[in-house]
Amino acid sequence: FFFGCYGAFVLCLRLGCPRFPRAFTMQSHRLQTCDQLKNVSNNMTIASPTKKVRPIPHSITPRTPTHSITPRTPTKPTEGFITSSPHSGKKSVSKLEIKKKQHSVKLRPPRTPSGTLFSPTYPPAVGANEFHQLEPSTPTTADVTLSPVQKSLQENVAKYSHLPQEFDEYDCDDFNPYGFIASLPPLTPASASPPCLPPKHPNAPPTTLVLDLDETLVHCSTDPSEVRNPDFVFHVEFHGTVYTVNALKRPGLHEFLEYIKDKFEVIIFTASQRVYANKLLDILDPLHEAIHHRVFRDDCTNVEGNYLKDLTVLGRDLDKTLIVDNSPQAFAFQLDNGVPILSWFERKSDRELFKIIPLLEQMRTAPQVQPILREKFQLYQKVEAKRKRLSGELESFEQRLLAESV
Repeated sequence: FFFGCYGAFVLCLRLGCPRFPRAFTMQSHRLQTCDQLKNVSNNMTIASPTKKVRPIPHSITPRTPTHSITPRTPTKPTEGFITSSPHSGKKSVSKLEIKKKQHSVKLRPPRTPSGTLFSPTYPPAVGANEFHQLEPSTPTTADVTLSPVQKSLQENVAKYSHLPQEFDEYDCDDFNPYGFIASLPPLTPASASPPCLPPKHPNAPPTTLVLDLDETLVHCSTDPSEVRNPDFVFHVEFHGTVYTVNALKRPGLHEFLEYIKDKFEVIIFTASQRVYANKLLDILDPLHEAIHHRVFRDDCTNVEGNYLKDLTVLGRDLDKTLIVDNSPQAFAFQLDNGVPILSWFERKSDRELFKIIPLLEQMRTAPQVQPILREKFQLYQKVEAKRKRLSGELESFEQRLLAESV
């Protein structure tokens, strides 16, 4: 009875403890050399388990995960690093402890050797290409009920759309965009880049509207004294420093976005950095309803420090594409596709977004936008006039040099 209980006890220990079999086997080997096991029955022997147990190491050194990012020393930010506006002062503030969400984004090299930071082409927003063709239905009371934004749109368009547009006046002694355009080399097929956007969705509106961001739709600055009463404030981390951005919305912006969202394929094409513009657009269009694609600085062409927007990189039909931008030199390669607009900073009485709506409505049904825009804005005539003036000034300067040398 004693040896039977002892054998059952040993069996329980071996089955319950994975480290016991080796110790017990060694102990049994010792006992077999003693006289105490002479009377133990052969039927009491216990087999060792077939499953091998891995010894636990004394110390475990954690491995560096394969997705870990090696920290780098932040470089000193340069002025004008975030937005495309040369007017805004860019002052940094002390770094804040904020939590960043890492997104796995496949980067591709910038199109031009501009020496400016990351910012690949932003992929289309969720649902950006999902233009749903709605079935015609019988109007109901709910269908004709207008939201406050739609009512404001109707009232302001009726009030301001008949007024002429205002345009920036350029001092001859200051930078003149038409003189810059006159000196540009022509765009050749060899310098063209492949499209940065996916093909146009079959259900998308036929006309593509390209919009600039800074000083066209908004005005932003990191200098609190420049934007005293911002509409909203957000933070941007860039090169290890967090910047507080104060933003102002151009009057009529919400009504303008409400008007264009279903009538055009809307693309934001900005010379600003992705980290800044992406956060700003998420605030202006949080549901990604009005803006279907976003294109950033790395898809611009850098010419003497000016970021030009070659519309061919969008992969759209230029006969049905127009761009609204406060800087004419930005669309210098396709002047006949451009709609210049007055630069906006903080003037509350501005109504330029309402004034261009009749023109946009005309562009929706036009088979080609270039002839209409060429006749309306006559940008090529302004460039040619500036070219002749520059040529005359150069000729006069050469004559003076020749006279002085004689």
